[in-house]
Amino acid sequence: TRLTKPSPLKLGDKITLGQTGPSVTILKLTSDNADTYTFTQPERVQSGLLEPDPPAGNLHQSPEPSSLLPTETPPPLSEKRWEIDWKSQYEAIKSWFTRLYARFISAELWKGVKSGRKQIAVAAIAMGIIYLLFVLSGTFFGPGAELTRAQRAEEVLIRNCHSCHGKNGSNEGGFNFVLNREELINTGFVLPGDPDNSDLFARMANNEMPPPGQTPRPSGSDIALIKKWITDGAKPFQQASDTAFISNDTVLETIRDDLLAADERSRQYLRYFTLTHLANADVSDDELQTYRNALSKLVNSLSWKKKITVPKAVDPAGTILRIDMRDYLWPEAVWLSVERANPYGVRYRQEAASSCYQMSGTILPYVRADWFVFAASRPPLYHSVLQLPATDTALEKDLHIEASRNILEETVKRAAFVKSGVSQHNRMIERHDSPYGAYWKSYDFASSNGHQNLFEFPLGPVTTVTSRWQTRSFRHDGGEIIFNLPNGLQGYLLVDARGRRIDKGPTSIVSDPKQKDRAVVNGISCMSCHYEGIIRKDDEVRGVVLANQNSFPEHEIIQAIYPEQKEMRRSMATDRQRFKKAVEATGSSISAKGEPVVNMALRFEQELNLKLAAAEAGLKELELKSLISDNVGLGRQIGTLLLKGGTVKRDVYRTAFPSVILAAQLGQPLSR
Repeated sequence: TRLTKPSPLKLGDKITLGQTGPSVTILKLTSDNADTYTFTQPERVQSGLLEPDPPAGNLHQSPEPSSLLPTETPPPLSEKRWEIDWKSQYEAIKSWFTRLYARFISAELWKGVKSGRKQIAVAAIAMGIIYLLFVLSGTFFGPGAELTRAQRAEEVLIRNCHSCHGKNGSNEGGFNFVLNREELINTGFVLPGDPDNSDLFARMANNEMPPPGQTPRPSGSDIALIKKWITDGAKPFQQASDTAFISNDTVLETIRDDLLAADERSRQYLRYFTLTHLANADVSDDELQTYRNALSKLVNSLSWKKKITVPKAVDPAGTILRIDMRDYLWPEAVWLSVERANPYGVRYRQEAASSCYQMSGTILPYVRADWFVFAASRPPLYHSVLQLPATDTALEKDLHIEASRNILEETVKRAAFVKSGVSQHNRMIERHDSPYGAYWKSYDFASSNGHQNLFEFPLGPVTTVTSRWQTRSFRHDGGEIIFNLPNGLQGYLLVDARGRRIDKGPTSIVSDPKQKDRAVVNGISCMSCHYEGIIRKDDEVRGVVLANQNSFPEHEIIQAIYPEQKEMRRSMATDRQRFKKAVEATGSSISAKGEPVVNMALRFEQELNLKLAAAEAGLKELELKSLISDNVGLGRQIGTLLLKGGTVKRDVYRTAFPSVILAAQLGQPLSR
């Protein structure tokens, strides 16, 4: 709502809209120019602070009462924790104090001086000192009176860092816990008492975070506050609260109740993913949202349905997520492959568990979401859940693509180049139209010499070249296929020279530095590299051929299938936009360093501390600690968890998990 007033408005002012319109109180105010102002009036339920006065008479400016409500969605309550408008309260008291003191100065102080009554003069001076302190500090009734240094440090991080590192699951650089003080310390971003060696402070002080050009930016006082907070020991932002532990019983009862609420014929298709163990391990809400985003993107990247369907939370905390397998065209065999691959499955004995097994028709109606994101983003589970065929020709048949015919008929588009971020040698990519968008195939080589030099032999493979030019065909060693799924997301397939599906690409040809063995792994490595969709690469062959036509009697064919740069760029831009739109529909976003599936998979592989290890079994810390102390086998396997700051490797805990379940008498491990 906009209005014009000759004198400036202040926070806390009450104004009337029109001659007989409603009276409202100003909570937020922005000045667009010298005389025009914009104000917003929060709804009572959303703000919980001020209630608008009832309208009086007709609303001349707007016949619709709803038009008085804010047009923007109010920020989440977690971001409004200090939005009790202390500033307006402070200003109101200061205004009252000023009027009172001015009256005292003009009257009583003059009387005291004139009459020689020193007590009145001294009292006036004392009040003046108090008034000056009040005005200069602004802390008696301002935010500073309510916020500790730690809380003000948190506010600095919310204003300047949260949007990229946690808000709505944002995960730039794999860093989604800027408001999780414990995780900041555990990962070394913050070293209590040592700001100079704390990465968080160093990046802010060096103007690296937020990145240059990004706003808002921390002020000098903001950076000084972060330094002081770390110097003082990086105390907790908020007073510790007792978060309710989510037990295995609660998980099973929640799933049972959700199944009971479902249509009886649909229950057999419902499956669940849990984040309860992460919540029990004090993973922040921001981090949990990143896991939800990762799960949503992955299950839809394993779907052959046209519509993107986001998993639905069935508990208030959003830690139990439901899918309907029909929404992804997953037959029962797909879930069976998930069951067989899961090393953390347990058959529980509770009555609620029996009900879940009976209604869902499976002994494992739910799996942990973090494990699934890790396991289903790589072979063999990636292949079985996405139901990928064993060869590239079989995939092309499924997608109704005739790749060899497209090459022979010169309807394919190619780009070849010397340098690639993945391949060790020259590389060529080609694009085919598909019913769902695009089908991209790369040709990779173990060397750049002889028939593996694309700039000498740009035609091929040999089966797609007419007999006249077959001696001038390249000989490739393998490739990567990137294809649009019906929903616009991407599927991936690695193949050898004969087009047979492989799990990993040879490191002598391609490599992925994010993987422990540096091998390119189908699925996860492709997601990491192609986080924006197809990578834009410009062709270098066409220019070489045009400049040396006498050396290439087949130059007309080459020019036909290696198009001009602008044409190839248009196709790439179209494909990238299609992918971007699909990713956003899953609830995630395009990010160079925040690809959710990759980051969550890498996070899953990290070491476990006592709290997380206990939570993964459905236990509290003291319960697991007692089990390890009393059980000789567990003491030898995972005894390091009892040390201060002790951890265990993921593979060690995976091996010990069945023993933990049996020792705690929780049920029967399915992987034993």
